Amino acid sequence: MNTRQKKLVYLLLANQRKYEVIDYYRKKLLCSEKTIRNDLKIIQEFIKRHHIKAALDKVPGRGVRLIIEDEEDEHLAYLLDIYRLQIDSRYSLFHDAFYILLFRNKPIPIPELAELTYSNSTTLKHEIKHWETLLNNFSITLDKHKGIKVIGDEKKIRLFALYYFFGFSNNAFSYEFTRSSQAQIDHIHQSFVTQLSIKLNISFTSNAFLHFAMYLKIMTERLKLKYSIQDCNQIPLDEYQRENFHLIQDLFSSHYKICIPETECLFLL
Repeated sequence: MNTRQKKLVYLLLANQRKYEVIDYYRKKLLCSEKTIRNDLKIIQEFIKRHHIKAALDKVPGRGVRLIIEDEEDEHLAYLLDIYRLQIDSRYSLFHDAFYILLFRNKPIPIPELAELTYSNSTTLKHEIKHWETLLNNFSITLDKHKGIKVIGDEKKIRLFALYYFFGFSNNAFSYEFTRSSQAQIDHIHQSFVTQLSIKLNISFTSNAFLHFAMYLKIMTERLKLKYSIQDCNQIPLDEYQRENFHLIQDLFSSHYKICIPETECLFLL
């Protein structure tokens, strides 16, 4: 999705309660009606690919509008910001750098980060300014005291990483997070999700399965670094939820050999 198509999405979001003819969007974006029609097809495919609960409603003579469920508009806007990272050349270096910073519990000096990303300190110092502006949109910051370190709400850091790395590749496991082989990484997370679906008698789409497995990898690596979700709405659990709570704890312990904090378990529920 290019910049024009992204602008079209925002216009659709702003006008989701009313129909607008194609000519309205043509004038707004200074392009042809044919271009708008093609862009709408791409937007519909984007919505379907990311399982967003929304659809384009087209009525001859009235125009088109975006029908989207409550809170899904925020999800769509979030994905568009993530997508900007992929199409903007300024952020090509960000991918490798954020990947490294995500799994460090201590600040990493700029010269070391430059060496790991095959860059140089001067370039990094310049690029970091762009990264800070973008990360602020997700309530994540870079602490530059004695090096570079990612700080912010742990849930937001993980979800940003999940959408960013998953969206960057059709195969979430194409990037290795440890020195383990790709097969080892695949197996342990796929096994967890498979066992969980069996025990809870639920099913995952292939996309959801991959998302969940990817999140588990991010979660376990962050937990090893002592980064855990601290606050999770402490809603009283009913008997069924309590059973699931203990089931997840047991599965997590048997698969990863570490004890999952209660707040983490609540977040998974």
